[in-house]
This record gives sequence, structure tokens and C-alpha cells, in this order.
Amino acid sequence: MAYLGSVSSPTYSFGSQRAFFGPWLDFLFMGGGSIFALPVLEALIPDSAAPQVGVIVLILAVFINQPHFAHSYQIFYSNYRRIMRTPETDPVFRRRYLWCGVIVPALLVGYFIVTVAAREPVLLRYAVNGMMFFVGWHYVKQGYGMLMVDAAIKRSYFTATAKSVLVVNAYVCWAASWLVVNRVVAERDFLGLAYYTLPVPDQAMTASLVALGLTSAAALLVLLQHVRRHGGAFPLTGTAAYVAALYVWLFMTYDPELGALIPAFHSIQYLYMVWRYRLNVEADEPDADLPVEVLSAELPVKRRSARFVAYVLSGTALGIVGFWLLPTLLDRAVPYDQALFGSNLFLVMIWVFINVHHFFIDTAMWRKENPHTLQHLFSHH
Repeated sequence: MAYLGSVSSPTYSFGSQRAFFGPWLDFLFMGGGSIFALPVLEALIPDSAAPQVGVIVLILAVFINQPHFAHSYQIFYSNYRRIMRTPETDPVFRRRYLWCGVIVPALLVGYFIVTVAAREPVLLRYAVNGMMFFVGWHYVKQGYGMLMVDAAIKRSYFTATAKSVLVVNAYVCWAASWLVVNRVVAERDFLGLAYYTLPVPDQAMTASLVALGLTSAAALLVLLQHVRRHGGAFPLTGTAAYVAALYVWLFMTYDPELGALIPAFHSIQYLYMVWRYRLNVEADEPDADLPVEVLSAELPVKRRSARFVAYVLSGTALGIVGFWLLPTLLDRAVPYDQALFGSNLFLVMIWVFINVHHFFIDTAMWRKENPHTLQHLFSHH
């Protein structure tokens, strides 16, 4: 949800509750929970636990991380035809959907075709590191977006200057964190990923950390001014989401095993918002409150609830197919030079494709120009 920060007006309403599911649930699942979880996990996870963490990460990926990717595809392409064919759609927005929905995936596929045809595994290395870059960029922009959304529902809007400071700090924080991740993973060969990292000069590392210190101080000043101006309407939940999305990466310096769990925190944050969106979509259907019928018998379950459960389960199933079944089948069925590319070429390419493409489609979906997402995200039932 990288561009939720474009919300800047009270067009959408939550009524009097001022929360997605409730103030405390919002705080825990939009970022605050991960801030509390980090010290506990730091104490519980030893430095020698990389193999065990790897297993936990795979389990979390199947049930949390990969469904969040699947849901983004479900939302984006379910509205694609409507956006492209509706005459009232802003032409700039229509071009953005065309770019993210058709051109970007075509470019990614073309890149991988060139990689294999040219027999250049180093291009795969660059692709994986590029994926790491876009993933982190997406995470910090989502944290910024969460802050803007929480400010919107509390009617405590940030000024344009304040938003610029916060978003610049997000970019600088990720630039420094990306360098940290490359250095730490290269030094410790965490989960066998050292091959995909890039060398980080000491001067670049120092300059990025200095810049991070300066922009973080500016962001802190902006937040302090905002709390003085708005008092009880200060977006504390969004601030927790912002801090969790930006600064957790720096823990990689001390504990790369803990850093491997960052995607789970991000995905929980994302699912929390997407499920609110989907519940609102289902609640707006004409038959939402009718009971489910099976063999002419009415069940004590509303149709909106049944469809929501089906949506969640379908996201999990799509994630398993996209991340595991499809690439495994292709790796076994399509001949290629395994001595050069290893035995999991399609697994790597598809994972990179989905992660990078997810970044782009999110930049299109969660914008104020999109009438099919923010309307339902901000409606409250």
C-alpha cells in the first residue's frame, strides 16, 4: 500500500469509530505489535538459529506472506477491465494501470528470457538484489501510507511540507537499510543469499547513516509539532506503523535471523487493511445479509461472511500455486542448464517476478484516483 499517503481529504468516512477494526486492534496489527514483538524475539532467537528461523519463515510465508501477494493480484485485476474501459477514468490513471498491469510484467518476462538465453546467471543475481530493493522500498512506503491513513481517519492531516519530510526520511531510511542488508547478508551468508548481494563501500555506508540521522531528526521534529497541534487526534497507530516499517530493517546489523521475519510483519499489516477493504466490499453487495443456502436449507451464516472466508482461502491457495506448485512444475518440466543456473531457476524467477510486480501494482491500486479501492477501504460497516 505504498501510495495510501495520497489520501489528503475527508472524502471517505469512518463515522465516529475512527478505526478499521478498533483502536487497539489497529495499533497492534498496523505496526505497534511488531515493535513490542521485536525485543521478545531478539531475546528468544539465538544467533545460531538460522536453520530453524528458515523453517518458520517458510511456514509464515505460506499462510501470511504469500496470501498478501495473491490478494493484491485479486484486487488489481478484478478492477482492471472496468478502469480501462470506463470513459470517466482519468487518462493518466488509465495509463498507470496499463503500465503496471501489462507493460511491467512483459518487461520482467523479457528480462528473464534474456537471462536464460544469454546464459548469464549474474543477471539473475542482479534481479534478486533488485527484488530486495523494491521490496524494502515498498515496505517503507506502506509504513508512510499507514501514517497518512491514520491521520486521515482522525482528521489530523499533515501539511504538504511535513509529508515531504516524512516521505524523504522513508526513502533515506530504506537506502541505508538496503546497504546494511547487503553488507550483513554478504558477511554472514544468511540462508545462502550471499551470492545475490552487492559490495558496499565503507564511504557509502557512512554517508547513508549520516543522512538517515539527519532526516530522522527532521521527521521527529515534524511528529512533535504535529502532536502539539492536534493533541489527542495525533495518529499514534500510524506513527507506530511508520516506525516499524522504516527502522526494523536496521536490526539486521545485529540479528539477521530477526530480519528474516520482517516480511511477516509487513504482510500482517497489509492483510489487516485488505481484509477491511474486502469486508466492506462484501457488505455493499445487495444480498450481503441474506443467509447462505445449501440444498434449499438456510444456514446461520450471512453470504458476505461466507464470501469473505472464500476470498481469504482463495488467496492462500493462489499463493501456494504461484510460489510453489507452478515453479516446481516448471523446474521439472522445462529443460535448462542446471549446472549453470542451479535446480530452482523458475522458483527464483517467479518469486522475483511476483515481488517486483507487486510493488508496481500497489502503486496503482492504492491511490485517491482509484474509485474502486479507497472507497471501500474507507467505508465503514
